[in-house]
Amino acid sequence: MKALVPGVLYGLLLIMALCSPLPMGSVNTEWSMPLAAMCMLLGVGMLAVAIVRDGRRAWTPVLLPLALFVLWSAVQLVPLPMTVVALVSPGRAAIVPAGGEVGFATLSAYPGVTFETLLLHFGLLLLLAGLATMPSRAPFRILAIAGSLHAVLAVVLLETRGTDSLHVFWLYDLPEVLTPFGTFVNKNHFGGFMIICSGAALGVLFRRWGHALSRVEDLGWRGRFTALTGRGSFRLFGPGIGLLLMLLTIFASGSRGAALAMGLALVVVPPLFSRGRGLRKLWPVAATVVLICGAAFAATLGRSTSVLERLSPEGNYLNRPRLWKESLRMTTEFPVSGVGLGAFYYVFPRYQSFAPDREFTHAEGDWIQTIAETGVVGAGALLLFGILLLRRIIRHLRLSGRNRRLLAGGVIGLVGIWLHGFLDISLHMPSNMFAATLLLGGLISCSASPRGRDGELVRRELESD
Repeated sequence: MKALVPGVLYGLLLIMALCSPLPMGSVNTEWSMPLAAMCMLLGVGMLAVAIVRDGRRAWTPVLLPLALFVLWSAVQLVPLPMTVVALVSPGRAAIVPAGGEVGFATLSAYPGVTFETLLLHFGLLLLLAGLATMPSRAPFRILAIAGSLHAVLAVVLLETRGTDSLHVFWLYDLPEVLTPFGTFVNKNHFGGFMIICSGAALGVLFRRWGHALSRVEDLGWRGRFTALTGRGSFRLFGPGIGLLLMLLTIFASGSRGAALAMGLALVVVPPLFSRGRGLRKLWPVAATVVLICGAAFAATLGRSTSVLERLSPEGNYLNRPRLWKESLRMTTEFPVSGVGLGAFYYVFPRYQSFAPDREFTHAEGDWIQTIAETGVVGAGALLLFGILLLRRIIRHLRLSGRNRRLLAGGVIGLVGIWLHGFLDISLHMPSNMFAATLLLGGLISCSASPRGRDGELVRRELESD
């Protein structure tokens, strides 16, 4: 019974990971509220399992900055005197006319939109808290499976487009700037999802490869080759083929930001986790370069407009520096609180001075939009979370075992999606938020401190290795 309940919870997580991108890459807000409700239910369920299992309430201090981020977003919905609101965010007075009298207003420019977005963030926080109390391997496996299946579906949809042999309801004819790819309406959103899932697949692959090497460490090179390519090597094929497919679709999607971010993460992170010395420490870089070049070349063979074919500048792409500049200008008028979660689309037209015939639903950059919507307080809370998580990961690098290898793959996905946030909008999509929450839950669980309440999890994982 103890194993059945977590199994059911993980099964529901897998179904959600498979289904979350289907409504146009989860752009539609209609999907956000059911997703938030499911995240709340699963998060509460996992916390309940942890309480029953450990006999005490499980809490991970590293989540405190995220809790402060959600709390700050809730404070933005509290009606305050207009004099206070205008003092905190000077630009707010121009959006809500005072009419010659002192009234009340919220710090969020559009409270209804902020409330819906806040519910989703709160649900994801509960889910992350629950995942942090569970064994670390399941989130990685879930993401590896979901990413592989969506990569296969993306290739099928891409190669059959225009042949009338396959018609799927979420495949739309849209302007080139959106270029539907797979289950996502935007290539950059798809690329972000693939980055997260690729990191999870790498973690699973590293872990299984390390286990395979440990079983043949006393054999010679010929014996190792025979053992690693024998009957038991099929456990490496699944995550390996899935990883190749995901890297292929990242390049085939034409998302330059996703390809650059994933390439940098693959080259920079592995040497940090390698315990070799001298030239042996660089073998992960060499293997990664070969992998990237192969995936990039394969992406040019199909019907897609690959990254290699989109290296020349485009007019639409050149709008981004102007968009970022005016987003930051908007932020200077809402320095403390921002315009409110999810309110960028409604406020930015007041500051838009270019491309008047085009609507910008997002800031085309996760971190610039975060500052614009939550101000320095919200952005500071996320920065503090990143610092605490990085400190936790570095401390865990002293440990050995396959858990450390899971961590290495997860960090690649985390660094990749962090870099992607400087160039594209990805984590503001509910489907990608959900996938990133799974990855973070696995990272926090697998980087649990060897001391304190989380220590038993680490010892249990290492003993199982």
